[in-house]
Amino acid sequence: MLSRSLALLAFAPSALSKRVRIVSYNIHAWRDAEHADNLEWLSSLLAGLAPDVVCLNEVLDPFAAPAPDDPYWSEVRERRGYGRECPPGSRPTDERATHLSRLSAALGLPHRAFGAANEGGFFGRFPFGNCILSRYELADVRHAILRVTDADLTLGGQSRTTADLEDRGATTARVQIPGMPGGLGIAVTHLDHKAEELRERQISEAIAHCVAAFGDDPHLLMGDLNSFSRADLDDEGWAAICALYASKGWPPPREESLVQRALRDAGFADAYALQAARADPTPPPTCWTATRLDYMMLSRRASETLRVQSLTTL
Repeated sequence: MLSRSLALLAFAPSALSKRVRIVSYNIHAWRDAEHADNLEWLSSLLAGLAPDVVCLNEVLDPFAAPAPDDPYWSEVRERRGYGRECPPGSRPTDERATHLSRLSAALGLPHRAFGAANEGGFFGRFPFGNCILSRYELADVRHAILRVTDADLTLGGQSRTTADLEDRGATTARVQIPGMPGGLGIAVTHLDHKAEELRERQISEAIAHCVAAFGDDPHLLMGDLNSFSRADLDDEGWAAICALYASKGWPPPREESLVQRALRDAGFADAYALQAARADPTPPPTCWTATRLDYMMLSRRASETLRVQSLTTL
């Protein structure tokens, strides 16, 4: 599943007239839905957006694509990638040969911070986590691991194994934007893909990580939060997602996103709701399930000092 959102932020006061384009994207471990290498396509897509900051989820690093006919691709597609050893040459020691380094160069975003949350998950024995790429220097880079335990296996009522119960992570950095004293705090995270109760705990830990990193300074928290709300869907959309859950034998989804509630309680505001010109009050979907799973959230101080010019999905 690929998910993504794009925001264009204009700083206040308006006298600065400084705009920063920020992209959040789940890159699905450098592959498309059929598990074919997507680096070139991804580089072209993101370069066309002319971003200043890119926040990525599901990043493998170090990683270089195995040959197209390597059994690795089919094994992962068939869900046999958990703990799989890396194919020869796919975990290069030369940083310049990695997909992340090549993407950074293609986008002209030389500053980067990658934080691994786990190693040996769905995509094999590669470090797996989140990354910030930036046109501007990054300061005070920090990483937090959102750990899980076997006790979390029963959360959410969806069948799962210890293999797909993975630690997730949150990475923060201060982007040193000219004309903005102290820079802009950026946080990127990726939450559990099944249990809303686990996601609620993880987002609370990510928020605490932001508080430790930024205090009351303006910052953004974004990424694939894997959480959706009834309020973001029309009746047809809600019926469709309920039917999908039923087809998998899962309990019905919660009508209220516990993740969104935790963010609101912490003072975060939804960039989609804050944009200057918003024709549709219903956020567009960012996932094949026709739900919105990806968010850009502004801290209370950020919503007071930044103006969201526009936000769109691709």
